[in-house]
Amino acid sequence: MHEIQWLIVFLRVLHVVAAAMWIGASFYIISWENKFNRTKGLATGIEGNFWTIQGGDFYYVEKLRDAPSQLPEELHWFKYEAYVTWLSGFALMCLVFYLTPGSMLISDNVFDISGPASVAISLGSLLACWLAYDLYCRTPLAKNFQISAILGLLLVGLFGYLFSLVFSQRAAFIHVGAVMGTIMSANVFFVIIPWHKRLIRAIDTQQSLEELFAARPGFRSRHNHYMTLPVFFIMLGSHFPVAFNQPYSWVLLTAIVFAAGLLKHYHNLLQQKAASTGYLLAGVGILAAVIFATAPASIVNGDCGARVSTEQAYAVVAESCRTCHSIAPTDATWTLPPIGVVFDTPEQVLERKNRILQRAIVQQDMPPHDVAQLSLEQRNVLGCWAKQ
Repeated sequence: MHEIQWLIVFLRVLHVVAAAMWIGASFYIISWENKFNRTKGLATGIEGNFWTIQGGDFYYVEKLRDAPSQLPEELHWFKYEAYVTWLSGFALMCLVFYLTPGSMLISDNVFDISGPASVAISLGSLLACWLAYDLYCRTPLAKNFQISAILGLLLVGLFGYLFSLVFSQRAAFIHVGAVMGTIMSANVFFVIIPWHKRLIRAIDTQQSLEELFAARPGFRSRHNHYMTLPVFFIMLGSHFPVAFNQPYSWVLLTAIVFAAGLLKHYHNLLQQKAASTGYLLAGVGILAAVIFATAPASIVNGDCGARVSTEQAYAVVAESCRTCHSIAPTDATWTLPPIGVVFDTPEQVLERKNRILQRAIVQQDMPPHDVAQLSLEQRNVLGCWAKQ
């Protein structure tokens, strides 16, 4: 177990670094497209160019109008970042969710399902979603950005809801990101890179490129580009219960994905010097609405009356929290107390007073929403105890 925890740590670092490299490359190349001068002083065969400065050095970037007649000796490929991101993410899914599905993947309070069945559903959903998306991309609709954006947003909500009926809240949340990440990586591996290889072979053998360029999968790259911010949010947000531990987390996640898409579109338009503040205001407004909607109701109001003792607070914690937070958890999900927090004695409860106040009273994300909840009276007891 100790070695697995270290492996998870290293994989998380690799996953985030690789994703940052992949998403950063996507952002940077799209910024080239948005900033290209396409009208002034262009040399023959050049579609666009621009100057940039970084680290005290000047760079000049040009985009060819057509493929070169002869390939350069060195040609850089943006592909390994995508592969490492997906492989490290899938390895994390295996270690965190699949290795012990009863711990993180499923919850008895959500759906009564066996561990192997839940893993099969998880893997099947990744494959099915990619196949369905790939079939959609073979239709003319896929090249219509507005239709694809609307369908994508509706499907985020649908799959978020379906996952919430089967998996634990955190697992349902991360599965939406896993589906999008799988689609993005599969776009690169199965479509974009093979098309690039076909293009290179055609240039090497002096074949006509007209038919090949007609099948250019550029719209898939655009789909990937607009999924980057939602995927990155889910990747990092899965570590913060406020993002996923909500009664209707799939609705909130859909709203955040919508806001992220609006903000990314605003950023693209800004680089083209055609920005519309409506996208910015709408995106920020949706995020503000999510924050407002998830604000917990005040538990402790006014005078609490008689003083609440630590023993009274301990009785509440022992009833609702010790099933997991104990040296010997009785909840079948856990073999060890989550993140090492133990409430076996009143002294341990008192030692964690500030944490209990923050999680059970301020954020109200403990206990998790997919397990038995504290009553209002119980939260009031803990709140008064912490306040006094």
